[in-house]
Amino acid sequence: MVVMNPNSPFATEEDKSQVPTMVVLFERAQVKYLMDSLKSSFIDFQTCLDNNYQINKCRLWMGTIYIKSGDKKKGCEFYKEANLFPNDEAKDLIKDNCN
Repeated sequence: MVVMNPNSPFATEEDKSQVPTMVVLFERAQVKYLMDSLKSSFIDFQTCLDNNYQINKCRLWMGTIYIKSGDKKKGCEFYKEANLFPNDEAKDLIKDNCN
């Protein structure tokens, strides 16, 4: 699939208004999570992860889904994977959930 660069001088107004699929999928996954549709949310985050989009954020969300579902061990594994590229959010989630 070819996607027109929206900043190109040859881009049409339609091209300029297009939103990349992974951005939409990531946002939809967050909405599904907030609507308590954890399995569907997880699938969307996994798809983003498989496509190397927002890798660490996907891992953090997926870890949170596991913890909310009652699987603390698996959730902490995702948090620790996200922490391989250290960030404060991962450290805080590990500290709060993975003693």
